[in-house]
Amino acid sequence: MVEVTFRTTIKYDRIPEITARFPGAVHKVIADTANSISEDAKFLCPVKTGALWGSIKTQINGASAKVTASKEYAGYVEFGTYKMAPRAFMRPAADVNEPKFYAAMDALAANL
Repeated sequence: MVEVTFRTTIKYDRIPEITARFPGAVHKVIADTANSISEDAKFLCPVKTGALWGSIKTQINGASAKVTASKEYAGYVEFGTYKMAPRAFMRPAADVNEPKFYAAMDALAANL
């Protein structure tokens, strides 16, 4: 299973304040972002049999979400091996959606 985690440093952490004021909106932003990451990962995923593509799933749990590719060889495809170049699909999908997530959260913060 491949699980891509990105962490960032937030200079002024207003997420707890935003979540307290707009809990439904924050959960929607998180769910929308996770679903977008999943869709983009499926678009970028190399397809031979479709098994890896089909193993990409989204789990949303309140204010957190996880997008995973559960085939045992997903890590080999994402990161490559000494015999095969990487064909990343999870990390690029997360990278494309990260600014969209921050923009959506900034829009919520502007309403405080």
